[in-house]
Amino acid sequence: MRIIGGKIKGRKLSSVKHQRIRPTSERVRESIFDILSFFVKGANVLDLFSGTGALGIEALSRGAKRVVFIEKSSKATKLLKENVNKLGLKEVTMILPLEIEKGLKNLSKKGEIFDIIFMDPPYDKGLIKPTLYKIIDFGILKKEGVIVVEHTARERPSPIFGLEIIKEKHYGDTFITLLHLRE
Repeated sequence: MRIIGGKIKGRKLSSVKHQRIRPTSERVRESIFDILSFFVKGANVLDLFSGTGALGIEALSRGAKRVVFIEKSSKATKLLKENVNKLGLKEVTMILPLEIEKGLKNLSKKGEIFDIIFMDPPYDKGLIKPTLYKIIDFGILKKEGVIVVEHTARERPSPIFGLEIIKEKHYGDTFITLLHLRE
């Protein structure tokens, strides 16, 4: 697996073949960043269920200012730290090895607000809707910000109070849904 665009394009990410760590494919990442193209530069990014950190690291490569990763798995966190260190990104990242709710609460208490929030939860585990509610409850998405959710057709983000779906695309079994705050 490699970075597909930006200043560290072509650099390889460490990964493992483990059912619980499912990195976003290069094709899907390319599509996401084509959609977000001009929005990434200078962005403050949050990468939830970050695994290897592929989405957040790709955002940094394409000009994001800073990325906060939240990942509770110790195996994934170890891999994530390895990738961040190997690519020289330690100064522009923060890794929180916490459950999503605890991590979001922690960020909210610090007054953190994000331009882009990536969510790539384990598929079909019922984590999308509760996480979206927590993002709204903790007020960590900028007014003009966007949430990018990777999911299957079986677990689509349904519209919830406060959020609106602005785009949805699919690539085989993988779906990408973009949401923003409802006006």
